[in-house]
Amino acid sequence: MSDLIPKLARRDESVRFGWCFSHGRLHHNPARCTAFWVPLAAEDEGAALVEKRRQFGDARFLDELTPEHQFQVLGR
Repeated sequence: MSDLIPKLARRDESVRFGWCFSHGRLHHNPARCTAFWVPLAAEDEGAALVEKRRQFGDARFLDELTPEHQFQVLGR
């Protein structure tokens, strides 16, 4: 699963969608969020949610991931 974890993309205005592990929801234009989010490669909201589920399953918040998966996300 480590190949599925994206790098954090803070303040990258080109990122259209990101999953915010602090707020537990999808963000549109996530560069505006100062919390902990990861970019999702998608062209629309539906595709972004599919990508989120593919990478992170049902986890909404960081502590809902396995410890190993948390380390991969945070270790960027």
